[in-house]
Amino acid sequence: MDKANVINDLISKVYAYNGKNVLNKKEIKEIEKFFDNNSTKYSDVQELLKQDSRVYELTKNLKSVKSELNKQLKERKALQSGILFECVCAQTLASILGLNRTEDAENLTLSNMPKEIKKFFYMMQEKAHTACAVRYVYYKKDDYSNILFQYGNPETTGDLTLVLNETPIIIEVKDVPALIQDKDLRYDENGKFIISEDIVNDAPNFIDKIKEFNNVTNVFEMLGHNYPILKSDSPEEKKKFIEEFLNSDIDILMTSKSNKLVILKKEDLLKNTSDGLPLLDISGSEIRTTGKNSLRHPFTPKYLNKVLSDSNIRIDADNICIVDKHNTKIIGYKKGRLTSKETRFKINQCFFVKKNYVEEYADCYKFKLTDINQCKSGISIHINIKKSKLQIKKELYS
Repeated sequence: MDKANVINDLISKVYAYNGKNVLNKKEIKEIEKFFDNNSTKYSDVQELLKQDSRVYELTKNLKSVKSELNKQLKERKALQSGILFECVCAQTLASILGLNRTEDAENLTLSNMPKEIKKFFYMMQEKAHTACAVRYVYYKKDDYSNILFQYGNPETTGDLTLVLNETPIIIEVKDVPALIQDKDLRYDENGKFIISEDIVNDAPNFIDKIKEFNNVTNVFEMLGHNYPILKSDSPEEKKKFIEEFLNSDIDILMTSKSNKLVILKKEDLLKNTSDGLPLLDISGSEIRTTGKNSLRHPFTPKYLNKVLSDSNIRIDADNICIVDKHNTKIIGYKKGRLTSKETRFKINQCFFVKKNYVEEYADCYKFKLTDINQCKSGISIHINIKKSKLQIKKELYS
């Protein structure tokens, strides 16, 4: 069977399945919140899960989810963004295909590797050099035709490789709405974006949009607001901005709609549905004036000095910043992304200090000038799928 037919066979199986994912999004959030609130108290995942009967029941039959919690617990790290969703999608697909065994690849050696896995493990190593990046393996005992590999390395192509009827299918997992081709941006003292080598080499399709932004506004005028980069959703413009998928080795985009597994062929991502609307919506794509990443050393020192002055923050002879507690011109403590804990002390939308570098007194806060971080901006394509699984099946795969 050639690859096109194998992919069609996979699509038939997924769209014939009417069940829900092994966990829904609300349950995933519940587990993430529980882990965030309790992970520092325990070093063993079983002890951790016993503290909440609800979370224990949700995870007891999901080996990859429990393994992920255990790894982050032992390393004293927060959960990687999106990893539980990826585990849920992989486990749901495995269930659909009857792959009822899960192995944590970190615990596998050649001597203890099940024979069902070994054959395809070598194949992955030879063809894609990705065997070393495998995180979890889903398979069926005494079945040598189907196996699912889940990766844990951002350098790999795709998040999963499904070997179906001995044919590898590369799958990208996205929890829509999602970001693709997400790039950091830095700006100068006038708030104008600098077109970096990274943009020129890896995302030249963004250059015109960045220049457009610079012509009509600047970061300082737009702080707290985002700038839409698409005025239309024409097929030509759309194709230009999802080339990351169209020109890659990915075969399938996998996501979830109403907690049901959905897959789309790469070549279908540009299609419109019968109502004339795009199957893959990218209208929310934007420039974010305050992005996700930051630098320890501010790249606009003149603007920083202006912000400190305008915010009534005093700087003493030792370059210690002093902020009165009644100061209403600063933002103050804020929770970190994906956590309920306060992680940073924000001066404004651009500048912040990590909480552990802030000293708190009865009447003021103090921190070193050199401990101030500056947020980069960002530009990205937002992808979303607004059709249900049933609608997609009727439109494309019935």
